Amino acid sequence: MSDHDLTRAPHESLRSLVVGLGLALFLTLIAYALVWTEVVDGATGLAVLALLAALQMAVHLRFFLHLGAGATSSDVNWAIVFALLIVLIVVGGTFWIMTDLHTRMMIGLTPGS
Repeated sequence: MSDHDLTRAPHESLRSLVVGLGLALFLTLIAYALVWTEVVDGATGLAVLALLAALQMAVHLRFFLHLGAGATSSDVNWAIVFALLIVLIVVGGTFWIMTDLHTRMMIGLTPGS
C-alpha cells in the first residue's frame, strides 16, 4: 500500500469502489445483452466481446487494485503480466478441455467403427 492510499479519505476509496462496481456491472450487462440479442455474431462478435473483456480488466486494475496515477510503473507492469498470465491459463485450459471433449465424443462417430 502506498502513502497515497493511506492519506485518502475513506469516502473517496468507497466512492472509487462503487464506481468500479458500476462500470464492471455495466460492461458485463452489455456483453450478455450482445450475446442474448445476437446483435453481433461471428468474428465481429468475438472482437466486441474481447474489447469488452479488455475494458473489464482495465476497470478491475484501476478501481479495485487501485493501479492508477499513484502506482509505480513496476507495480502496474507486474499486475498486467499477472492478469495476462491468468487469462492465458484460463483461455488455454478451456481450449484444451473443449478439444479433448470434442475428440472423445467423435470417437464413436467415425466411419468404419
